[in-house]
Amino acid sequence: MILQEVYLNIKDHYQIKLLAGEGGMETSIDWVHSIEDKEVASFLHGDELVLTTGIANAGEAWILAFVTELYHKHACGILINVGPYIKEIPESVITFCKRNNFPLFLVPWEVRLVDITKEISSMIFDQERERITLVNSMKDAIFYPEEESSYCNPLKRHGYLIEKAFCPVLMEIQGWRLDEDGRNHTLELLKYMVTFRFSKAVFFSLSKYYVVILYQGDKEEIKECIDLIRKFDNSNQAFRISSLIVGPNSEDIRKLHQSYQIACRMSNLARKKKERVLDFRQLGTYQLLLNVQNLDLIKEYFCNVLGELKKEDEENGTELFDLFRTYLETDCSVQQTAGIYYCHRNTINHRIYRIREILGITEIDIFKKAEFMMAYEVYDIIR
Repeated sequence: MILQEVYLNIKDHYQIKLLAGEGGMETSIDWVHSIEDKEVASFLHGDELVLTTGIANAGEAWILAFVTELYHKHACGILINVGPYIKEIPESVITFCKRNNFPLFLVPWEVRLVDITKEISSMIFDQERERITLVNSMKDAIFYPEEESSYCNPLKRHGYLIEKAFCPVLMEIQGWRLDEDGRNHTLELLKYMVTFRFSKAVFFSLSKYYVVILYQGDKEEIKECIDLIRKFDNSNQAFRISSLIVGPNSEDIRKLHQSYQIACRMSNLARKKKERVLDFRQLGTYQLLLNVQNLDLIKEYFCNVLGELKKEDEENGTELFDLFRTYLETDCSVQQTAGIYYCHRNTINHRIYRIREILGITEIDIFKKAEFMMAYEVYDIIR
C-alpha cells in the first residue's frame, strides 16, 4: 500500500496535516507502530509509519535525533500527536524532513492514536488479503489453466474481465549488494510503484523471476511500464536487472499460461543473444517460432537445414557455422565478412565454398537465404 493512498483516505476524518516530506508520499507502508523511545526504533524492519506523542521524553530537542533514526531505519514517515508533550515541531526537524523527503504528519491531541492505528492496520490487512488472492489466481492461471474456476472466479470478484488482455513482464535480477531487509525494501518499492501506476497490475515472484501481469495494457502502457522499470533499475546501484522480458499480450486470462511459457523462452533467448530487454512484439519471425509448442519439430527443421554444418564444426574444431551466419547477415558480402573476421577475401571464399559442399548447395537465392536464417533463429531458441 502507498502512503499517499492511506493519507488521502484518513486525513479529513482524523484532521491529519502533512507538514513536510511531500516527496516521500509514494513510498510503501507495510505497518503502523506507536513508538515513544528512540532505542525501540532500532527494531523496525522498514516501511512502517511511526506514531508518537513524546510522552517518554522531555522538551523538544530529542525529536530531531528520533526522526533521524527513523529515517535511517527506512520508516516511511512519522505522525506526531501534538499536545502537552510535543507542543511545537522544531524548525530543524521540518528542515530535515523536507531535505530528505521524509513525510512528517501532525494530528490534534483530541484524536486517539489507537483509532488511527486500527484503521490503517485494517486497510493494510484488506489490501494484503486482496493481493494474495490476486497473486494466487495469476499463478493458478499459469500452472493450472484447465482449472478455470480457481482463478476466473476470484478475478471476477475483484473487478477483472477475464476476456481482456493480460501481459506477462518478467524480470531477472542479479548482483544484489543488499542484505535481506534492504532487498525486500527495494522490491516492495518497485512493486508499489508499478501497481500504483498501472491499474490492477499484479506483482509477484515466481521461480527465478519477478513477474508483473499488466491488465488491459495497450502498446503505450506496456512501453511506459518498461520505461518505469528501467528508470528504477538505473537509479538503484544495489542491484541490476539482467533481463527484462515482455511476453505476448494474451487476449484472455485462460491463455496467460501460454504467454508466460513464451516469455520464459524469450528469457533464454535474451541470455543467448546478450540482450537485456526483449519485447515479443518486436521479434519478427521469432514470434512464430516461440509459439511452436512441439520443440521436436523445429529441432528437426534445424537438423535438416544446418545440422551437417554444425556437425562439421563439432568434429573438426572449425567455425564455419558462425561464419556462415555472418555471411548471410551481411547479405552474402564476402568483403564485409572478411572485414568482420579480419582475414583476406580469398579465405572467406574458400570457406564459403566448403560450406556449400557440406550443405549440398550451388547458389543461395532469396528463398534459400530465408530458409537458412530461419534455421539460425531456431538454433537461438533450442540451443
